[in-house]
Amino acid sequence: MGDSANSKAYDNIWLVDPVPKMPGKFRLIDMGMGWQERKDPSKEGTPTRVKIEATELKSISWMRVARDYGIRIVKKDGTILRFDGFPLDSFRELSAFINQHYKLKLNQREISVRGLNWGTTELHNNHLSFLVGSRPAFDIPLSQVLNANTTNKDSDVNIELRDPFTSEERQQLSTAKRRGADDMLVQIQFYIPGLASKDEDEDVEVDENGVPTNGETKKNDKEDGEIGEDDEMVDADGKAVTAASHFCDLIKRAADLGATTSEIITTFDKVMCLAPRGRFQVHFHPTAMRMGGKSYEYPIPYNTIFKLFLLPKPDAQHHFLVMALQPALRQGNTIYKFLVFQFQTDEETEDLELNIDDATYEEKYKGKLEKTYDGATFQVFADIVQGMTGQKYVTSESSYTGSQQGIQCYLSATEVVLYPLEKSFIAIWKPTINFKHSEVERVTFSRLGTTTRMVEVTFTLKTDVEYVFRSFPRNEYEHLESFCRSKKIQVVKEADDVAPTYNEGDDSDDGKGEIKRKREDDEDDEDESEDEDFVASDESASGGSDSEGEEDGK
Repeated sequence: MGDSANSKAYDNIWLVDPVPKMPGKFRLIDMGMGWQERKDPSKEGTPTRVKIEATELKSISWMRVARDYGIRIVKKDGTILRFDGFPLDSFRELSAFINQHYKLKLNQREISVRGLNWGTTELHNNHLSFLVGSRPAFDIPLSQVLNANTTNKDSDVNIELRDPFTSEERQQLSTAKRRGADDMLVQIQFYIPGLASKDEDEDVEVDENGVPTNGETKKNDKEDGEIGEDDEMVDADGKAVTAASHFCDLIKRAADLGATTSEIITTFDKVMCLAPRGRFQVHFHPTAMRMGGKSYEYPIPYNTIFKLFLLPKPDAQHHFLVMALQPALRQGNTIYKFLVFQFQTDEETEDLELNIDDATYEEKYKGKLEKTYDGATFQVFADIVQGMTGQKYVTSESSYTGSQQGIQCYLSATEVVLYPLEKSFIAIWKPTINFKHSEVERVTFSRLGTTTRMVEVTFTLKTDVEYVFRSFPRNEYEHLESFCRSKKIQVVKEADDVAPTYNEGDDSDDGKGEIKRKREDDEDDEDESEDEDFVASDESASGGSDSEGEEDGK
């Protein structure tokens, strides 16, 4: 810790928002304060830096946190910054320095630790605060809010939080740090009964601790939470707005989810999505794609889409458009690593003009998008996604010489379509998996000696993960084998798996034939039992709930 008349420095201080990844050095000087992240030798790039001018400061608070003690800085524009890791004995010198150089008081912010879950909320510039009585219980950085939705109960609001770490960052973290990074808040639910009142849109003045100066926050003076008809907030159709719905809209606006306040470039109606299942209205904004269904709304920032696949379905009547997401989309306990859209091949889109002025088009989108689109809907949709994300979509063009570009088979106990692509394999759709040729240790072909029309194909990855594709058409087996060999993938053939046969001569008095047949029947029963187990686990883990899709698809 450095110390002088006009400066102070503290090591091992954490910046709380965004979620801390590395500690750093916090320094105070007479002109302001700043923080610089400690350089991680395993990462490339410039460490994060935060600079706060003295003229920007509105208030500074001291509070007890999980990492010793921390300070909460409120800027004049409403932005809140938090730094944790200060030792207890630093309070006096911090307080004296802040009072001398910034003419501010270092207030002690009392946190509610009573464990109560009923209180009030306050929306600041970049934080959501939850208060129990007059004391704050916790803050949620709005920059970490991934999605917000009301449930079918009309009184519950689900707020989903994003994972601040990419998969690459998680792999680079040490074991100890990775364990800590796995423990994080990913979802929180608020219960907000009743209807919204007109005065809930009014701004509430709060002090430096985030506590309303009038002692209460947006509290109705009606008994039992009732609101008079004249005080009810109504929507464009004249219907009363629930308090939960209004709160959800406030969160979306404050967190700018899906660029809800920006211009819509274009919209596609009733787009069929298989994962998550349902029909959605898809809006394209400058920074995100927004999928709106009857029950849920999903904002998809373009920078979370890192792969695109445009592939024909074997029935020749539909096309798949698959988007790989990082971080994955979360709906409750279900995680979607891939969005799977399905389009009718013969559906056409005519004279679709994008809502982009000439100056913006020339500056940002020329060479990426067309101003007007005509053609098959699946192609138009894919071209727009490609232009907005900057990711080139992968097609089924490869050296695979089979009768179809996609092969229908079963992964575990669910039907999928397997596509051998030029650099990877992808199986669509429930579940959707994608792995590169370079990740495959070997491909094993089984049941080759049987007289059935189907074989079994097992992909064993270098990470020891196995994907077993059953009911694979025998007429595609040689084509896939030739394709794998051309990609330098090791091929193993198990041709000795011959189906057992029964001969009359085996039916002797010693009973061995009967025992042999019984053992074969038992083995078949065990196989069927395993498939049934796979159906139960796979449906819940990978496919998501169909109830929402049936509702949206009505």
